[in-house]
Amino acid sequence: MEKYKTALNPNFGLIYNNQQIIEPDNKQYSHSLNYFLSMLCKMMDLEKNIEFLKVQLSKNISFNLITAFKNFDINNNDSVSFDDFMLGIEIFGIEKEVNYTTEDIYCLFRRLDKNNDGVIK
Repeated sequence: MEKYKTALNPNFGLIYNNQQIIEPDNKQYSHSLNYFLSMLCKMMDLEKNIEFLKVQLSKNISFNLITAFKNFDINNNDSVSFDDFMLGIEIFGIEKEVNYTTEDIYCLFRRLDKNNDGVIK
């Protein structure tokens, strides 16, 4: 997987993959901006990894997304609330296995809740 090369330097500006993006200007350079850009690059790497894993999972003939969803659909109402999601996470031991916090799990739930109605359908 390609690594993103980002450099933020008050003397040279913002350089991304050897191309200058922002001209030098002391007002634009702070630790926060550098941290933000670094996190943005990590997010892009994670998105690539997620897409790769989705493709690999879809090629696995023993995996069935509908069955996986039903494991989280506690009430059998074709939707998964955050409480259902948390219970499923606990049942499968995912939280303990990787040490995710409730906030981490909520962020994932919000991402999967495409229309922001509080349930995954």
